[in-house]
Amino acid sequence: MSLPFKDVVNACLRRGLASESEPPRSPMVIRTFDAGLREGIDMTKALDLVAEMDDEHFEVLTRRLDPGAQGQ
Repeated sequence: MSLPFKDVVNACLRRGLASESEPPRSPMVIRTFDAGLREGIDMTKALDLVAEMDDEHFEVLTRRLDPGAQGQ
């Protein structure tokens, strides 16, 4: 007796949704902290800065691995 996949999934979902054996969980709490940003630092540009730093790091690693590739 082979049931279609869709029927198996639906049966499992119905069984799981109907189950009340597990008590409800407490809401998730996200703890935050003050990052202490300095005046003049624009955090909207943070991703651009990280990308630039990543590019520079990649260039340094490339030069270390292949010193002859500097001019390319």
